[in-house]
This record gives sequence, structure tokens and C-alpha cells, in this order.
Amino acid sequence: MKDHQQLPHPRGVAFFALTALVCASLLVGALPALASSGEDHLYRARSYIRAAELCDSVQLKDRLYREAEELAREVLLENPGEADAHFLLFASAGGRAMAKGPGLSTVLQMSPLRRHLDAALEINPQHAHALSVKGGILLGLPRLLGGNLDKALAYLKRAVELNPTGANTRLSLARALLKKGDRNGAKLNAQLAGHYASLTKRTPVLVAADKLLNSLDGSST
Repeated sequence: MKDHQQLPHPRGVAFFALTALVCASLLVGALPALASSGEDHLYRARSYIRAAELCDSVQLKDRLYREAEELAREVLLENPGEADAHFLLFASAGGRAMAKGPGLSTVLQMSPLRRHLDAALEINPQHAHALSVKGGILLGLPRLLGGNLDKALAYLKRAVELNPTGANTRLSLARALLKKGDRNGAKLNAQLAGHYASLTKRTPVLVAADKLLNSLDGSST
């Protein structure tokens, strides 16, 4: 698959630059300060979440997620109808819970947070990231706990339509399609997941996509 050579969007360059600044500043114990508007709060929250995803240190990861969660909560105090703030609160608080590993305590912490995910979709039904996460949850949960493959596919397909380059979404869609018996669709989306993950340096997604592709290739021989 050939990579499309495109100049990075200035906003994207700034986003990754801020992410790098966040990581560097943590080494000296200070987080970068930006303007205090709601938009900048959300921008910083996204950057902290992205940095947490790239961080290997459990302590630093937890701190980054905490910072993102606080920023999202501040925005919601001023504007309870901000879909991005609801989603980022879910992503940051959920990220903190999941970073501690699987288990009953993680499940219990995640359950009340889902109201923020649902709120994001109620406010903005076209929120691509919220659609992706909602689909992933429905895909991963057992049926007895609310899992639903058909609904998961609907959410994930819509998320891909809105955000075709989302690596996590493509990976979830590949897994859902495989469960549905569509091996060709699963393979295509796993390949795309790996491609977009490599462009955005999302190593865990790239590794998972390669593992899925290897299993598909191995089972077809």
C-alpha cells in the first residue's frame, strides 16, 4: 500500500508539537500553560490524552489523564452542552481507570463514566470519536452485559464514514467484521488500521493490526 505524500495540516503540526512539549515538560515537573478559553482547554485536554497514550510511565500517564479530566470538567461547568468536553472527560477518566489494568474495579469505575459518552452523542450524533468508542464498547461487552455486534457495526461504520483515517476505529471495525464473518472486510480494515497507525505513531494499534492480519493470513492457509 502506497503512502499518500501530503503536507501536514498546520493544526496537526501544532498538536504534535504541543504533545512533545507536554512530554518534555513532565521531565522537569511542569505542564505548559496556555490561554484559559474553553477551546484551549479542550485542545490541551486532547494533547494530554495523546501524550498519556504515548507515555510508558504509569505515574506520568495518570497525571496526564488527571490534567485532561480537570480541563474537561472546567469546560462543562461553563458549558454543559459541549459534546467534546463530555467525550474528553470520558476518555481521560476512562483512560486512568484502564491504565490500572483489567478487573472488577476498572469495570465499576467505567460504568458511571458512560453517561458522558452518551451525552456527547446526544448533543452531537455525528461525533466520530464518540461513535467509535461506543461501537468498541458494544463490540467488547458480552451480550449479557449489553454487548451487541450489529449495533457495534452500525456505530463503527458511521465513525469510519466521518473519520476514515481513524486507526483505532478501523481496527475495531476489522474485529467486528471478522465476528460477522466478513474476512475480506476485516483484512482491508486491519491493513488500513496499520497504515494510519504507522502515520500517527500509534504503536499499540499497529501491533494489534499486524497481529490480526497475521491471524487472518495464518487461518487462510
